[in-house]
Amino acid sequence: NGKLGLSELYKYDRYRKYMKQVEGVCDRLARGEIAFADKSFSKLYQDVFKATVKIGGVEFDRIPAKTMDRILQFPWSGENYSQRIWANRDHLVRNARQTVIRGIVKGQSITSMTDELQSRVEASASNARRLIRTESMHFVNQGQLDGYKRLGIDEVTILVAEDERTCDECMANDGRIMKIDEAELLLPVHPMCRCTYVPTEKSLDKLLNDMRGKA
Repeated sequence: NGKLGLSELYKYDRYRKYMKQVEGVCDRLARGEIAFADKSFSKLYQDVFKATVKIGGVEFDRIPAKTMDRILQFPWSGENYSQRIWANRDHLVRNARQTVIRGIVKGQSITSMTDELQSRVEASASNARRLIRTESMHFVNQGQLDGYKRLGIDEVTILVAEDERTCDECMANDGRIMKIDEAELLLPVHPMCRCTYVPTEKSLDKLLNDMRGKA
């Protein structure tokens, strides 16, 4: 007759309350990840930048907040890390919603649904760790490149971490030489990439000669 019975209303109310709790947990997780990322990536970039320019005898105090914010929010992979964290949150909520709906329809217990949701959360946590590690390498590489530019280095080569985990895609770039402007956004090559940039021998010789000339 198109009307909801007491049983259906109970199931809907149960679903609505449970999803409200789940979404609240997902929101707190996302906000916590973003707060951690903001602080960690800012420190990581600045530490790498300062260590890089110090090689050339340049002391650097602090990067202006507006400049740092622009660096953090730049969508180097199509989205910035904040957007990607919220996308992971939305994906987790969708999976949780499917789990809860299926559980209520089948009459599963809260314990059973909670176990399934836990596996979803663990998968989301794994995605978050991969995101953090990949973004960390981006800020390491960007800090190096910006530091090299500050020192007048104009040519770099890609250094690959060679071990049993090194992929063919990265090995194909090992030793690749390029102008520093061409290196922007080239690394990381893929999630969890460990490749980085180092100055070419020619660029280092030029830097050393410039430093001797200033001495």
